[in-house]
Amino acid sequence: MLTDTKIRSLSKKGMHADGDRLYLQVSSHRGKSWIFRWKIEGKTRYSGLGSYPAVTLKAARAAAVKCNQLLAEGLDPIEEKKKAKAEKEALKNTFEVVARKCAESKRQAFRNEKHKWQWLRTLEMYAFPHIGHMKIGDCLTSAPMEQTSRIS
Repeated sequence: MLTDTKIRSLSKKGMHADGDRLYLQVSSHRGKSWIFRWKIEGKTRYSGLGSYPAVTLKAARAAAVKCNQLLAEGLDPIEEKKKAKAEKEALKNTFEVVARKCAESKRQAFRNEKHKWQWLRTLEMYAFPHIGHMKIGDCLTSAPMEQTSRIS
């Protein structure tokens, strides 16, 4: 197993095992980074855990424990990392952010500049002040739906 003293003194290029599928990769530029390595369906997979010393030996070991737990549950650590990142990004997506992205992608569909401007301006005036700050999932479940009925 590696120690902080040994890690600091390592200069030989290559992968240095710590145990439990955790490796310290030393590059030719004397950079050091943590790698979690495993095999799935006969293929070797690698997941970066961060660079040393920004990620300490203790933190790298804790990350390796989590990765080993995922493998024990039959999950791929890389795919789980991607899912977590996507979920984190989704939390940033408010109604206004998504609507502005949508408006930008629809700009080509409008026939003239006035229509392009009106489409987004309507949202800015009527929707953004009320639900613009809400997360997309919350907009669907908690936005009040006003029903109007006409009496003839």
